Amino acid sequence: MEDAFSSDFILLKILSNLSLSELLSSSLVSKRWKTLSRTVLRDKHRCAVSFSGKDVCQILKEFSDCIGSMDSVPYNDLRINPCHLNGPCIEGSSADVTQICDTILSKMKLKYLDVHWFKELGMPDHNCPVMVTFLKEIFKREHCFNLEFLEFCHLPELQLFTACFEIDPEQGLKSLLPNLTTFKMINCRRSTLEFIKEIIRAAPNIRNLIVNAKSNMLDYFFSSGKCSALKKLVLNPAKNDSKICFRFSKTKPKLKYFAFSSIPDREYGPSQYFFATVKSILESSGNSLGLLYADQLDMVWLGNAGITFPKLSRLSTRFGQEVNQLLGFNSLSGIDFGKLFPNLKSVQIGPEFLRPGVILGDYVNAETHTVGGSFCGTVTELKLKYTWHILKDGSLRMVADVFPNVTHFIFEEMETYFVDCMEGLHASWPKLERISLSGYKVWKHSHAFSTAKCDAAFIGVSDEKIETLSHLDEETLKTLEVQPTRFSFRDFKSLKKFQIDTNHSYRECRINDDNKFIFSPLTGHLVFSKMPDLVVEIGRVLCNPQAGVSSCGYELRELSPFVSFVSRTVEHAQEHLISNSI
Repeated sequence: MEDAFSSDFILLKILSNLSLSELLSSSLVSKRWKTLSRTVLRDKHRCAVSFSGKDVCQILKEFSDCIGSMDSVPYNDLRINPCHLNGPCIEGSSADVTQICDTILSKMKLKYLDVHWFKELGMPDHNCPVMVTFLKEIFKREHCFNLEFLEFCHLPELQLFTACFEIDPEQGLKSLLPNLTTFKMINCRRSTLEFIKEIIRAAPNIRNLIVNAKSNMLDYFFSSGKCSALKKLVLNPAKNDSKICFRFSKTKPKLKYFAFSSIPDREYGPSQYFFATVKSILESSGNSLGLLYADQLDMVWLGNAGITFPKLSRLSTRFGQEVNQLLGFNSLSGIDFGKLFPNLKSVQIGPEFLRPGVILGDYVNAETHTVGGSFCGTVTELKLKYTWHILKDGSLRMVADVFPNVTHFIFEEMETYFVDCMEGLHASWPKLERISLSGYKVWKHSHAFSTAKCDAAFIGVSDEKIETLSHLDEETLKTLEVQPTRFSFRDFKSLKKFQIDTNHSYRECRINDDNKFIFSPLTGHLVFSKMPDLVVEIGRVLCNPQAGVSSCGYELRELSPFVSFVSRTVEHAQEHLISNSI
């Protein structure tokens, strides 16, 4: 068969038309086909290798050993996301460290780079030379040259960044990134504009700037001629910025992410000028927008604006009964989501409270507005963030009427409310397949919270019964069948995955009895072991032992027979949920 192809050039042309899975198969034909298939993989596809966790330096060494003897390395994408690097580093001299870095970077033709900043990098007492050296090597001119995509998360001040990577502060990143076309920043609140300026200087061919650009930055984008590259914008009414925002809207931007709020405060409220700006931006971005953030009243206005978003798949909005009372109808059911967002998949809802001075006429004509009672059947993922009032005032049923086909429900920063609303959640979405809980200091609860009460809710028995069950030995619990006397977690008959992310703050470890988990082995024996189709997953980050402490409190060894543990950083846990990048 090989004889039929006398030229590698012809074979490369043929292989370049294959899909990713087909290329993986073709690489198994022979050594020659493997080399050429990997070349196409590297040049035509995004092939990532990810280094994450607290033992990143060990992983780097193992990866270096693995690819050192390879003739053709298919990887072109590096994703570096260490948890925190206060663990033991690999043994060896500085020459060994340099050799590891040289091997990886010389074997890979780096086109994509994703770096999550970690606070220890570059600090005097930092004891992981491998990771520091590796990142410094990446930002040397020869390794940056082919970069086409660059993403940073949690960047520090610009001065610290340049110092850590030994970049000349006078030159900055100038000319380091001649082939970069896309730059993305996530959760970077410091020096945003300074970094953007540096990137534009370094990357004259930049076409996609996915950054938290605000209205007061637009002057710079006009002066640099990069308005068309801007793909993400946060817009609030500000008197001094109204003209530049309106001017930007007339450039017909093609945004991928757009957040706007007409009433951040009452010093300067919305005007028809503001809404005209927003409408113009939305009209030009209608076919490119993937994520939209809008307040509750702004969503009502949007429902009457006559714009559709065929590609938008994620929506973040707010909801509160006070606004509904002002409107005189349920704002969610008053919006035709199916018509506005025919491809909507994920919705995040935050809390909304009535703000003083709101003029209803700015948003809707209450006399002519009709409530269609429409629903959106395409949404399968719903996230509640800080919206405990929805669970208390009966609004959950309203949400379910609008989004009836949700199969994945997410609670963020309100995990204890999940225990109280399990029955209401099941009544609203009886066919839920996945439930996720996540929070910053997830299990540092008030006095009202106790593991025993949560066990009682999961098992579906009284607090008194839990007290009795807690005295039984493990062998008895393994075979015990308890008949629920109220709603229990086992009533989620369609549930396939229960995911909990314990976002370790690194500063406080769960090392004492004051920090209780949401369930104990009682729930494991009497609930999870009786649900054979259910996967219970706990995402966590374990810290190294502190002085006088034998292990991290997030080990939760007593739950290991019933759950799967996944090592995660805080950022990785959030990636499993709806993006909060806006």
